[in-house]
Amino acid sequence: FFWVKQLLIRFRLLKHDGYEDFEEGREPMQNMTAVPDHYNESKLPKIDKTQVAWWDENHMKVKLGFTNMARTSRSVRFYRNTDGRVATKADDEEEQGGQLADVPEILKVKFPGEMRGSFGCALVDRGDGKATSVRTEPFFYTEHTIIGISRYEALEREEISRIKGIKNGAGWVSTLRGYVCVKDLVEHIVNASAEVFRGTVHENDWYFYHDALSQMTSGETMKWMREKDYLKRWILPMHGLNDQFRYHKNKPIGNSPEMMPWDNSLNKDLQDTVYRHVLYTLHLDDKNATKFSLSTPKQIESAYRRILDPSMNTDETFLGRRIKQDIERVFDSMMKILEKGGGMVQGLAQRNGHRFLKLGGWGGARYRMSDEELKNMTLQWVLPDVAAVVEEERKKNFLEVWNVLGQNNEQLAKETEMWEAEEESASESSQELQ
Repeated sequence: FFWVKQLLIRFRLLKHDGYEDFEEGREPMQNMTAVPDHYNESKLPKIDKTQVAWWDENHMKVKLGFTNMARTSRSVRFYRNTDGRVATKADDEEEQGGQLADVPEILKVKFPGEMRGSFGCALVDRGDGKATSVRTEPFFYTEHTIIGISRYEALEREEISRIKGIKNGAGWVSTLRGYVCVKDLVEHIVNASAEVFRGTVHENDWYFYHDALSQMTSGETMKWMREKDYLKRWILPMHGLNDQFRYHKNKPIGNSPEMMPWDNSLNKDLQDTVYRHVLYTLHLDDKNATKFSLSTPKQIESAYRRILDPSMNTDETFLGRRIKQDIERVFDSMMKILEKGGGMVQGLAQRNGHRFLKLGGWGGARYRMSDEELKNMTLQWVLPDVAAVVEEERKKNFLEVWNVLGQNNEQLAKETEMWEAEEESASESSQELQ
């Protein structure tokens, strides 16, 4: 509650209401002029919606399917009894009494690898007074684990000592390959955020929002960020707001999905977009650079990197519209949390574990689009090279139908004339350019 209230005041979406907030309740203030510093507008730097980059981590496990993703048409299945045990006889199905399971669509493995990354988005004002949605350069740490500064430095010292002890110049392999220092994550967040705000109204006074990732909120990391002058960029509680709470002193509150656009629900939109591109390119050869695949962690990383390419930042794309929509939802969620006195509000964003059970299901709701809106949205959000593949397949399918039905079909004839005209126009334009 305290954190949400201070944020709303900093974004100038709320004014202090004359009540003092205590852990056990709220009481009217005796002196209305004595507004506490942590709720005093004059002592809280104003933040604009076009001034913040929102960052969050996202993981995705490898998907091995039987629609060309697994690169195999074979599956191993056993006849099993109704209790799940393998049937004892190896004869035909009727004699042994068991049944074969259906051919799985997704191959499940015991230890699937996963893509790991940290993604950022923002609304920016390029001087025209409009809030334009942008994606930042993503940070990937696939097949690595983010660890704290002291632990990483200790591993570095051990590694240097081990290498020095190798005799006769024998070859060696680094044992640090599975780890990434939190410094690398923070450096990337700062540099990538600065890049998307370059040339905007808030080029010099931007912020980033990130929830309470333990590696970032540790004392040593925050000390290092202060020394590097990075801490001023991170939106944190001010003027002792949470000092009465041991674990939240000078730190943002933990993982609150309703206050993060990526959980509200950009991560799901991004995943669906990747899936769509995978399906569109299933028929392509694995060596084709246009192909999307989820077969390995690195291929998933490549897919996400292509979709999140900052050079394609525009409100006209599907993800662009969702960024703007979900950032606005963060502030709607804050107001609802405030109205409930800091209590949990059902339906704000996805939750899991005990909170999911308590709420009785997934939260989150959006305006239901019409079929036409959904169709247009889906068609718009396809990468140009993938769109060309889709169009090529559509023409190929059309020609197959054409050969079957013959040239007497009026609708087919009209579409053929249209494509021929488009190709002729494109050819003339190319000649003019030359």
